[in-house]
Amino acid sequence: MKCIAAIVVLLAGPLVSAPPPKLIRKIDLNQIVPARHGFTPSATFAFSPDENWVAIAVGTHQMDRRNQHQNVNQGSESLLLGRLNGTAEQTVQIQPGLHPAGSPVWSPNSAAVLVQGFAHSTNEYTEGIVKLWDLKGDELLHLDGPGFSEDQPVGGIFGFLDTEHLLVRRIPAKGPPAAFETINLQGQVVDTWTVPKHWTVVDISPDRGLLAILPKQASKTLIIDGTSEKVVLAKDNPHGDLGYEGGAWQYFTEGGKTLCLVGSVGTGNPQFDTATECWDVDSGKKIAQFEGFPGGAPAAASPQGSRLVLTRDLAFPRRGVGLVYPLGERVAWDFRSGVEIAAWDAPQIVWANASHIYDSVAMSSSGRYVAESAGALFRVYELP
Repeated sequence: MKCIAAIVVLLAGPLVSAPPPKLIRKIDLNQIVPARHGFTPSATFAFSPDENWVAIAVGTHQMDRRNQHQNVNQGSESLLLGRLNGTAEQTVQIQPGLHPAGSPVWSPNSAAVLVQGFAHSTNEYTEGIVKLWDLKGDELLHLDGPGFSEDQPVGGIFGFLDTEHLLVRRIPAKGPPAAFETINLQGQVVDTWTVPKHWTVVDISPDRGLLAILPKQASKTLIIDGTSEKVVLAKDNPHGDLGYEGGAWQYFTEGGKTLCLVGSVGTGNPQFDTATECWDVDSGKKIAQFEGFPGGAPAAASPQGSRLVLTRDLAFPRRGVGLVYPLGERVAWDFRSGVEIAAWDAPQIVWANASHIYDSVAMSSSGRYVAESAGALFRVYELP
């Protein structure tokens, strides 16, 4: 009876209280990557640090149940560089020559954008590719790497340490990776440091040169100084040991002064349905906790501000379809003021047995803009 009551409440209407954001742009991705039977467009995206641009890596995913393990399209993908306050004609469209994996990464000075991906293939493991472009669409860097797996960066790139350097995971021919490398934008290695083999970088703050790292079991978050390569803070995660998937949603905010951990939900164990919290990087002291609902992924944060966007998980099973997210709520929250700035209905998401409409969200540097996509529809909002 409780489940039925919950569904009745769910279908009664959106659970929003704060004002909705202002829609300023909408793109049908089917117009970028032509629709094909059995495939659906999907996008990952990121705002430039100066909040003038949004990079959208558009790919396609196979929806054919008969080939559920082959989700790579042999067709074309695109990288769009669009001005937030510009026209569609000012958008730079690039044919990247790779299938995007993960979100685009901007250089700290907003002059270049990096995309990771893999060669067009239906094999489970393929050649990793990393490319960097300027705002005109000119290619600045092309790196080919070894095969990749779901729990490590394609090609081994974690992101920008500063405007001129990238952090790379060394991937030896045999065995797990056991070192990080700093490379310049010409692909040359300028520094190497040995790390435990299961370390995973979940966020980087170029402002302070800090890394947020999860060890193998994700029971702790380590803050590493990228210059001295030393641990400056080790903090227990509130959800305990849930492995990589349970602790990967962590974001530097306020220029690297704070780190926010988005709570876990839907693990099957209610004790792990934790709230999102933010804490001071230097002291490890918790400064805020979101009380609206547990969980929050898919989520995003403002690297220079105190805003997060969180998603309420309202999934329930529907026979013959899978998990349905009909009226999930998305909330923009300021952890300094404790105010929910905006709230709106998240796009409808359907997870069938082998069909997944990918839902993503991103927030701009100050928290002024939010972008989201689900399936073929991409939207950008301006927050109050």
